[in-house]
Amino acid sequence: MPCCLSQKVFENEKRLQEALKELLNDQHPSVRAAAEAHNVNHITLGRRMKGGRSIAEAHGDHQNLSIAEEKALSQWITHMTATGHPVRQGFIREMAQQIQKSRHHDPTKPLPFYPAIGDSWVQRFLHRHPYLAITISCTIEAARLKETSKQAIDKWFDHFV
Repeated sequence: MPCCLSQKVFENEKRLQEALKELLNDQHPSVRAAAEAHNVNHITLGRRMKGGRSIAEAHGDHQNLSIAEEKALSQWITHMTATGHPVRQGFIREMAQQIQKSRHHDPTKPLPFYPAIGDSWVQRFLHRHPYLAITISCTIEAARLKETSKQAIDKWFDHFV
């Protein structure tokens, strides 16, 4: 199965950052040598050396959330999942709307208009961040829930601990 475009862009950006880091540490004699060593375009690498921005950074003003805000949202999702509370897509959309509303603005200027974050935005967000995965949660069986009590759990821990 071919790799999705977001994954290719992510991997290319990672290689570009490694090449930039090595160039700044003088590990390569030229931009072209660093580009060949990391399998990236030497023109793109040269532009980045001169302060050029990535495609995502260049289009950041036209996105619902900035790169930093999306990174914070993805870290929050990862943290929630790690603590045993996987989030649903609707909750991701609501959190993105809260992040969007909580931006600091100049009180002397009117509040800017932000387009509503829709359901398709969540899908595109998850596509841009392929390391985030959707988990399908299911409820516990009624019989197991009915038989659960403090005494039963204490007995289980006493037996195995």
